[in-house]
Amino acid sequence: MLPDWIQQISQLFPHDVYLLWSRVQGSLWTMAGFVIIFYLLRLTNLCRVITGRSVHRIPYAALAATIPFALILPIAPTSMALFRIELAVTVPHFLIILYVLAANLRSAPEALAQLIRQHDPDS
Repeated sequence: MLPDWIQQISQLFPHDVYLLWSRVQGSLWTMAGFVIIFYLLRLTNLCRVITGRSVHRIPYAALAATIPFALILPIAPTSMALFRIELAVTVPHFLIILYVLAANLRSAPEALAQLIRQHDPDS
């Protein structure tokens, strides 16, 4: 199923080494995801405050709910466990991103327009 050269390369890495580096990579990407989503929420809440809308609270709770899974990620015992834990973290993250983008289709451009009007020397 896989090309021969991929199988040959994969044989150079013992399973333990592969699992270790997969844990490291998964943990780093997960931390990056937390940071990106946290600041996305902060920015969208700023837009919502500028436009007089209520701020998001539930996405923060959903983000926080993924933290326990992220803490287990570096000690995942098997490749399949690592994969499942990453799914438990990344699927909610992507759903949060989709929700925040959809929920702020109007507030973000309105906030930008208000900021431009406030700082426009011609107005």
